[in-house]
Amino acid sequence: MASKQQASRQQSQPGRDRPGGHRGPALPDIASLVDDAGRAAADGAYVAVGLGVLGVQRALVRRRQLRKAIAPVVPARLEDLRRAVAANADATRAQLCSRLRTAKGLD
Repeated sequence: MASKQQASRQQSQPGRDRPGGHRGPALPDIASLVDDAGRAAADGAYVAVGLGVLGVQRALVRRRQLRKAIAPVVPARLEDLRRAVAANADATRAQLCSRLRTAKGLD
């Protein structure tokens, strides 16, 4: 009878013989593993979304800073470019008119 009690104690103790004759700690419940994996995946998704939001906000701030920095420079530069284009257009128009007159034999 003592051997039956020892056998039942050995079977009820964790880390003892498991089915199939393997020794070692008992495996955790599969449902808890699935729940843990689901929570880890959700946490990862929340972190990814949060980092994305932070990245967009940072880009918006940088855009505002850049606009503020170049705002005084742009109108003056655009006016310089407009004058240069107008001057080039006038010179080009004069050359074309001269060449057309030469081609028609009017000069």
